[in-house]
Amino acid sequence: SSILYNGPFLMKSFVSKSVIEFKKNPNYWDEKNVFVDDVKLAYYDGSDQDALARNFVEGVYSYARLYPNSSSFEGIKEKNKDNIIYSMQNATSYYLNF
Repeated sequence: SSILYNGPFLMKSFVSKSVIEFKKNPNYWDEKNVFVDDVKLAYYDGSDQDALARNFVEGVYSYARLYPNSSSFEGIKEKNKDNIIYSMQNATSYYLNF
């Protein structure tokens, strides 16, 4: 019936296979240094790798994972070469990072 939080965000809503929304936690110990009020994470099922890049380019997403084997990768890489971050995926990669 309740969840214990200790971080800068509280879960606002969760819709399975759709979206998770967070809002700024007013009781966070360092609230003055949290500069984002709301976070929305969209569900991605992996069926259309180009959809992530397309939605990023169209401004739907402020951040998107790129897949090197997707058809749009080279074009996105050329336009955003200085803003692409490469990270190794491992067992510790499965957490919310925004």
